[in-house]
Amino acid sequence: MMLDLVGAILPFGLGVSVSPIPIIVSVLILLSPRSRANGIAFLLGWAVGIAAVVTVLTLLAGYLPTDSSDGPNPVAGVLQLALGVWLLVMARRKFRPTESEPGPEAEIDPDTGLPVPQLPGWMSSIASTTPVRSLRSGLLFAGANPKNVAFAAGAALTIGTAGLGTGDVALLLVIYTVIASLTVAVPVGLHLLFPVRTEQPLRALEVWLMRNNTTIAVVLLLVYGVLLIGQGIGSF
Repeated sequence: MMLDLVGAILPFGLGVSVSPIPIIVSVLILLSPRSRANGIAFLLGWAVGIAAVVTVLTLLAGYLPTDSSDGPNPVAGVLQLALGVWLLVMARRKFRPTESEPGPEAEIDPDTGLPVPQLPGWMSSIASTTPVRSLRSGLLFAGANPKNVAFAAGAALTIGTAGLGTGDVALLLVIYTVIASLTVAVPVGLHLLFPVRTEQPLRALEVWLMRNNTTIAVVLLLVYGVLLIGQGIGSF
């Protein structure tokens, strides 16, 4: 049963992990002057924020009827359907069929011939960030992001309605937090080990994510919205 539950929460943890914005922010932090301290602080804040959100939602889900192999769970099904629809609505709002043409002053990437995406002002300010601000940013991006909350709610419904003991619930929460933190933890860990060799790949990753941010986010929201709706239907 535990392996089945790990498989059930794995997609939600991956959904949080591959969201482009926290990866972009972590890359920018790792390219800042105090990259080591800032990177560790951001990773800590991110992991704590992820763990706090999924823990609170799991405790709330524990008040719902527990899952049973010999019957449906309509309450959890309704919540999963609502979360799935919410993700689809967010995907629709985020989708933009056309993008404005870059201005004549836009910097052109010599390797691709495409304009280099311009960072928003709040992202540009990360260059002068401090460990305290990086910690706060990690907490904010992990805990206050609606997509993260929706993904955590999907995992929490799976864990909280499974009728598990405290130890098993804690283990699943740790697994979810680790999975959801992978794409922040891996760049930070590699940069700590190989600070010089990782600088150029990090800059290339930053440009690619900035250029494809909207597409990645829309695809994630659509996929997980459909996943939650399917799980909700299966609960009746």
